[in-house]
Amino acid sequence: MGSSNIDVTLTRGGSLVNSVSEWDVLDITDSDHRTIRFKIRIGSGPEGPAIGKRRFNTRKADWDRFRWVLAQKVLGDPETMVGGCDVVAGALTRALGQAMEASMPRSRKSARIKPPWWDAGLEESKRRLNNFRRTRDYKVADRDQFRVLRNEHLKKIRRAKMESWRKFATSINSDIWGPVYRWARNGSSKSRIPSSVLREDGTFTVTALETAECLLESLIPRDVTAPIFEHGIVERERPEVTEAEVKRAVWRMAPNKAPGLDGITAGVLRKAWGVIGTPLTSVLRECLRRSVFPDCWKTAEVVVISKGQDRDPSLPKSYRPVSLLSAPSKVLERLVVDRLEEETGGALSEEQHGFRVGKSTISAIKSCLDWVDNSQEMVVGVFLDISGAFNNLRWNILIRDMMTLGASDATRSIIQSYLTGRRAVLSVEGATAFADLTRGCPQGSQLGAKSLEFVDG
Repeated sequence: MGSSNIDVTLTRGGSLVNSVSEWDVLDITDSDHRTIRFKIRIGSGPEGPAIGKRRFNTRKADWDRFRWVLAQKVLGDPETMVGGCDVVAGALTRALGQAMEASMPRSRKSARIKPPWWDAGLEESKRRLNNFRRTRDYKVADRDQFRVLRNEHLKKIRRAKMESWRKFATSINSDIWGPVYRWARNGSSKSRIPSSVLREDGTFTVTALETAECLLESLIPRDVTAPIFEHGIVERERPEVTEAEVKRAVWRMAPNKAPGLDGITAGVLRKAWGVIGTPLTSVLRECLRRSVFPDCWKTAEVVVISKGQDRDPSLPKSYRPVSLLSAPSKVLERLVVDRLEEETGGALSEEQHGFRVGKSTISAIKSCLDWVDNSQEMVVGVFLDISGAFNNLRWNILIRDMMTLGASDATRSIIQSYLTGRRAVLSVEGATAFADLTRGCPQGSQLGAKSLEFVDG
């Protein structure tokens, strides 16, 4: 039968044995050897409490059952929809979550993702090769026959890779903004967020929880000197909020955009509209009347996105935080933004290009070049790059500028409520860190972009 050389790795201490998990064997290699992949959890610190993060596979939803369960929760017991803004908003959010649990499966990440060039033919070739390994003496007696099967399998892999590459490279001929352009602009879509990052004191984080806390502290800094808002209720006389306006706000959002912690997307709200249209409009009208933003819609799930392949992945500042928010909260944000725009009118400068509809960095550059050409004189440029604009916005300055530009007391009051008591949660490899916000606006929210527009203006 021949002989084998077995590699043995020795470690100091026995704790590493209990830290190894999720090991599996990968067969897609160009050699006789197969790769063993596993994870090692470094450190023994607490991993932090788990959060109720939910994702649902809406493509497999039973929408009739969803609406039936939702109707039982919302309309079957009217008492659940009675109370203040926080109570009713929370009950409506829970009802949507329970209906989703009863009518659609949760999304699960695939344990192994096949490469784009993998097909049914390669799957069958791999099955035959593995079957030969298990049933025959592929190392000695049947070695020649095994080599024939293995080489044929490798030829198919190389042929499939080359064909996939040709298809990818030539796709630019028919679609210049397609996959080649996106790859050149963004690089690989694989996540490059490490499990360990560099702290300001020069040390590296050891556990996943430390990494999550370090990222939150760096990307969403606290402002200990910020004045604490004492939110008071400023009621509107007769807030005009119709079902048609709320429906427009729901349909204005992308249906499958990533949801917040509750898993509720705009697409789910569309499917639920026949049941929740009236109660949702009612609670949003009450929120605007009393200038209250419900607490259950103030927690954002933060995901971090690399700013580019040229950035050092070990530095927290190499990432951009994006807040994933509940779809119902975005609907209320939209109503507030609409009223804010009505009240302030054309108060903003036309020279402001950031966060303005119909304007962008391109229009700003063109305006600057036109001004330089028309000046017919020597020009000196001074450029200011504001780092972390979303996360460093001071709330008292925002409220002051909104008042200066004509925002009503009621609108400023609900925005003050929107900012008060906000939380951010960030998870890294199952460990979750929390942060209470004292400044800044969620990047990914409608009110966040509108707030920067006012401060910029």
